[in-house]
Amino acid sequence: MSDMFESAKRAAGAMMGRAAWEAEKSQRITALERELSLLAKERAALVDQLAVVVADLSKRGELTQPALKAVAERLAKVDDEVSRSQSAIMTMQSEKYQPGAVSFSAAGGPSKSCPSCGAHMPLNSRFCASCGARMA
Repeated sequence: MSDMFESAKRAAGAMMGRAAWEAEKSQRITALERELSLLAKERAALVDQLAVVVADLSKRGELTQPALKAVAERLAKVDDEVSRSQSAIMTMQSEKYQPGAVSFSAAGGPSKSCPSCGAHMPLNSRFCASCGARMA
């Protein structure tokens, strides 16, 4: 009987040891993940800082490295595209509905409304894709 208790005691001790090891391992992994997260944030901040420096040098005409100059020029173009897109969104958001006015289809081109069902079809459509009615 005492052998059975000793065996159970050893098994329980082994399980406790394993659980402690797993907990310690989890803590080490969590600590490393926190460190990696901080390093990723620092890297992103450094990349942002580098972009500001390169953009500033480019604006002043002091950027001489062709590769950096190309990146700075593309960054400026992307910034312009973002600005234009934001402006276009603001314009679209301020638009008011006007019945009968030319609108844009889901594909992005100009469209006209079907006289039968009101669905928007491209301007060159001869028949409505929704109801089959002849377009005017």
